[in-house]
Amino acid sequence: MEQEAPVKKKKHHVGLWITLIIIFVLVILPVGLAFALFFDPSHKSEEQLGIDTTGKAQSVSKNLVVDMFDYTDNADMKNSILISITEQDVNQALYDGILSKMDANTKSFIQAVYLEVNEDDYTFTVELNAYGFFKTRLMLVTGLSLSDNPKGLMFEIKNIKIARLGGVQSISINILKNFINDAELTKQIQQGTHFGIESHLFDDSNKHYLFYPQTRFIEDMKNMIAIDQSVAFFQDFLIDMISQRKLTFDFYTNKAVNGLLSLQDFHNNPTYCSYNDYVIDFNNKELLNRYLPSLLKEGKVNEQNIDTVSKFLSYGYTQLDESEKTFIDTQDYLAAALGKSLAEYSTDRELKFASKGAALKDVEQIEDIVSKQVSDSLTPTRIAEIIASNGGKVSDIAIDEIQLHDVLKTNPIVGYGKTFYRPTTDGSYKVSFITLDNIYLNIVNNNIYYIVGLNINGYEVTLILSTIIQSSGNGKLSFKLDSNNVYLGNYKLPSTLFNSLTTMLGEAIGNSGWFSYDGTTNSFVVDFSEAIENNSEIKILKASGLNINIGVSALGSAISDNGHIEISVSASKS
Repeated sequence: MEQEAPVKKKKHHVGLWITLIIIFVLVILPVGLAFALFFDPSHKSEEQLGIDTTGKAQSVSKNLVVDMFDYTDNADMKNSILISITEQDVNQALYDGILSKMDANTKSFIQAVYLEVNEDDYTFTVELNAYGFFKTRLMLVTGLSLSDNPKGLMFEIKNIKIARLGGVQSISINILKNFINDAELTKQIQQGTHFGIESHLFDDSNKHYLFYPQTRFIEDMKNMIAIDQSVAFFQDFLIDMISQRKLTFDFYTNKAVNGLLSLQDFHNNPTYCSYNDYVIDFNNKELLNRYLPSLLKEGKVNEQNIDTVSKFLSYGYTQLDESEKTFIDTQDYLAAALGKSLAEYSTDRELKFASKGAALKDVEQIEDIVSKQVSDSLTPTRIAEIIASNGGKVSDIAIDEIQLHDVLKTNPIVGYGKTFYRPTTDGSYKVSFITLDNIYLNIVNNNIYYIVGLNINGYEVTLILSTIIQSSGNGKLSFKLDSNNVYLGNYKLPSTLFNSLTTMLGEAIGNSGWFSYDGTTNSFVVDFSEAIENNSEIKILKASGLNINIGVSALGSAISDNGHIEISVSASKS
């Protein structure tokens, strides 16, 4: 009987071990594995992601506009425009569109939604915190590429990870499709990010991806790069370049989607231009970057007045209209900002801070050129002869291209444009600009080709406007813009850009008397009648009862020749 006790004790130990093993297998091991595989406390703070949670973040669209012009003199991206949406831009949009709008309970569970751009993938991460202690992450790893059929950007699923456990895309998608479909997920993505991205995670068993159709991408980009209406032609041009696939795309450099457009093809067109002879380098970029950042930081320059100050700094007082001059007259800080005494400034202000303003101011105006030629031909003896004969030839006037170029430099089109700016992380300011800063023409066989220089942050591109004579008489020539023959450098502009182009021209050129743009007929009007009618010798002929007849024609044999406008003035008795 004494030997039975150890046997019972042994059975008791076996039962205990079996119980412990069952507990370990059914409870501790699963929990341990769950923690080992799914517990991931390596969450990123909003500061680490570069997210501004104060509501004062600079809008992505404004940053995009300023930054896109920042590469015109970059050594690696020479004379280019870069449209770049960075990882930080997307994360700010995700925060503003999704996280900032969550209620407190949801925010305590879903703590972050963000994108990480790696060397060859885009990883979208959702950070979760269950019950206040179990932290984990869901990661959607995608590869981004251009798709031609259908056209757009494709984020193809490469991996779905839950914390440290990867390769669960099939399981995850099958589970998720019980709770959500592509239409609902697409709706949530678009409402949260304001990007037209579509979900195709569930509708194809062989391919799982997010898709950004080219049409929606273009529409979203148009909204993001919305430029001031006065220079909306540039916005429409960039959108056209995107739709025509003229941008070179790179999806991973600098953690961004980058679309690079070289401006060199738009710089010049040898067929129509005499580029080096007539273009003035106003040195805008150096001037504006020297003065504007400090003036912006001091609050002296703002959104309302920056275009006027920029025009004054770049082109001088002579190019300002009366309201702009009135504003500049009241800005006492400008003398100090330009490093001048008040006496020096008051003297220089009327010209400019270099010789270019003086050159513009001293140009002989077209009215004076015409009137002088009329006066030279109408001596007192010749006036008496015409009156005695009841009419006759008064004068033949010729104004050549070089004279016209000089006068056109003083047209209000020079200096018309828009200046953009944004604060930088170091408290300074970045400045970019677009201006129309040069104009000249070539006369060929009663046609006039107008060449307009567009300065994009210090780099010149050339707009060529072909016009066809429509009418002449009474001292006027009307040239209709040929919508089928407009070039930006070597690139022929599609008709879709014509409306925004003509709107810009109407705003920019205005009406300087002898040269204007008629938006209703899309025509340039060259008018010499007032200069002739107001001539003192012509007034003598008119006082004697003679009518003054003015015929105008544009003559030139080739782009390379110095063509001219010929004005024939005669008098007749009615």
